[in-house]
Amino acid sequence: METPQDHREETAQAVGGTLEPIAVFKSRFIVQDPLIYGLLLTIADLRTQSILRLRVTLSYNPSMFETPLEHEWYTFERTLYASRLREGALQAPTQEFEQFLYAKLAERENGRLQALVQTKGTALETGWQELLAEFFRTPAIKIQVVREDLNLAQYQGLRSGATEHDSEVVQPPFHFLGGSSGGDSLLLQVTCEEDPAGKPARELAVGEMVLSHIVDHRDIGQYLARLLGGRSGEASVALTTR
Repeated sequence: METPQDHREETAQAVGGTLEPIAVFKSRFIVQDPLIYGLLLTIADLRTQSILRLRVTLSYNPSMFETPLEHEWYTFERTLYASRLREGALQAPTQEFEQFLYAKLAERENGRLQALVQTKGTALETGWQELLAEFFRTPAIKIQVVREDLNLAQYQGLRSGATEHDSEVVQPPFHFLGGSSGGDSLLLQVTCEEDPAGKPARELAVGEMVLSHIVDHRDIGQYLARLLGGRSGEASVALTTR
């Protein structure tokens, strides 16, 4: 006679040997020297040993370490993104660290991801600490990690919720210099791309499109330039602006 447990085990085999094949790691950490605070979200597919999502933010802002780890992953991710826009955020180191982590965890030969998903408790935090120490070149790192295991339906449902809120996360209210200011708007320094054969600026009508470059050298300006497609490597890319 088959039992409900038998059916559960058959289902587990059908999805790759586990009823919860998605592992979510939410982390907050402090690097002691230099003093840097960070948030890290990693989502892995246990069946394929691959990275589904990897997000990180580094900052000088100590409030980062107060971010709750108990929230659902998409809420944690929204907080992580919002932290990139706050004072103290480190744009270039964040990008370098994210690329470093992805390279280390995506390389199956080194077994780093497999080792992390197979550990729990203190050993799990030690594994992440050692990985971070390779990048920051110091063992003086305090890290807290919360792991959450999801089945495919749970992950896909939460991912749909995250997608609905993506615009709230990555498109904060801002306008270019010369526009009307109000509320929490962010002023960005931009220049318009000149076209000798184009229409003179004085003849442009409201709503017409021009090409512009974000030339704001602040971290937030550079971050938004990359986010909106205004930079490719170190080169500026023209954005269509209304």
